[in-house]
Amino acid sequence: MADEEKPEEGTEEDSGSKGGGGLGGKIATIALSAVFAGAAGFAGAYFGAPKAAGNDGVKVDKDKIPGPTVALKAFVWNVTNTKTGKQHAVKMSISIELTKKATPEQFETFQPRVRDAILAYLRTLTYAEARNPKTKDQITEDLLDKIHKLGATIAARVLVGDFVMQ
Repeated sequence: MADEEKPEEGTEEDSGSKGGGGLGGKIATIALSAVFAGAAGFAGAYFGAPKAAGNDGVKVDKDKIPGPTVALKAFVWNVTNTKTGKQHAVKMSISIELTKKATPEQFETFQPRVRDAILAYLRTLTYAEARNPKTKDQITEDLLDKIHKLGATIAARVLVGDFVMQ
């Protein structure tokens, strides 16, 4: 009986009794790894991600967040080049940004009057004014003033989307 072999320490037969590497130990290791991975994922998402989606971590001034916007149908009119006498077709897309608390439905009743006022104004532009990029800001300010005079004070800004001149 002296020849009986005793298992060496650290072998499979012995490991179950000491709790080091048997099936229970492997499950504990896997569970512990999953807990650490979950904690690391949570920490990365909580501490590493921007606080608002699409914000890229940039702080946004809440006063500068635009209100709802109403896109008007495109405006098409002609301007005459006074030097050549030639007519030029102009197409312009305009959207009206509303105040933050306003809704597009509130602006809907003003749309026919607003379109009329905008088109009447655009028809007064000369060829030189229409094609000069420096006059864009003045044009949008004038249009906003005309819109406000119609009673549509919920309009906050006039935005030019497209501007094409032939």
